[in-house]
Amino acid sequence: MMTLENLWQQYQTALKGFLHAKVVNNQDVEDILQEVLLKTHQNLSSVHDQTSIKSWLFQIANNTIIDFYRRRHVKKRHEENVEWYDKPSKDLIDSFTPCL
Repeated sequence: MMTLENLWQQYQTALKGFLHAKVVNNQDVEDILQEVLLKTHQNLSSVHDQTSIKSWLFQIANNTIIDFYRRRHVKKRHEENVEWYDKPSKDLIDSFTPCL
């Protein structure tokens, strides 16, 4: 059975290249790479066929990229939905002035 250290040493550079092809920001690539390492550590014992370990590892990386873009999309939509609340319009302020 391949150890995590051996696996990471063998595939880290290729994984990083794969991530750079899908994600522009270097810091995001590093964050995703760390997340892939963590998922690999947590699930390495579930791999029974050593011949499929490379494809398994790159599938983890691909799924992590998908999760990254989903989180970014949800965060952006949330920020857009909250924007109306953060920036009160002049009309809204004027409508409350007589109440004060």
